[in-house]
Amino acid sequence: MLNLFRCHLNYLLSKLFVIIFFVVSLVNLVFNLMILINMPLNLTYKGESFYYFSSVSQIIRLEVLVLSVIISTHSFTTEVDQYRSLLLPSGVSRFKYFTSKYLTIFLVTLIMIILFNLEIAIFSIIYGITITKDFIYNILGLVISSLYFEGIGTLLVVVFDNFYMVIIGIVLIIFSSFDVKD
Repeated sequence: MLNLFRCHLNYLLSKLFVIIFFVVSLVNLVFNLMILINMPLNLTYKGESFYYFSSVSQIIRLEVLVLSVIISTHSFTTEVDQYRSLLLPSGVSRFKYFTSKYLTIFLVTLIMIILFNLEIAIFSIIYGITITKDFIYNILGLVISSLYFEGIGTLLVVVFDNFYMVIIGIVLIIFSSFDVKD
């Protein structure tokens, strides 16, 4: 099973994924610096923390969910999933193949969530703020949301066998970000 995970990671962590990940990380860093630079001056210490956490957590949520849908959709397209034709005849069951691949994608998503939220933790340490339960709830909610949207992206690409189904997943992420109030 470990060899199957390694195989999936080799195909998942292609040059394209690494480039996209670094570009998104750079964009994330720029957004964080812009939030820190444009922070209102009349906020209290607690207000600054709330402003930073709420702003950055929204950006991170959008980035992680979009990346996770792109990864899951891209990895199950026919062009990328061609190594399946080598693994299935060698005795690997379809269920084992699919679950190990999905778990590998989820593991990569968890690593992204940890890396992107690491800067919030570093900010907390620098400013001496204790990480609140809201921060932990945001991370848990992000993990559950990424599982949900990865599932939707995977299902769409398996059914329609078209990478452009990622657009539907991204549109669903954007619509889920709106607060509907009476």
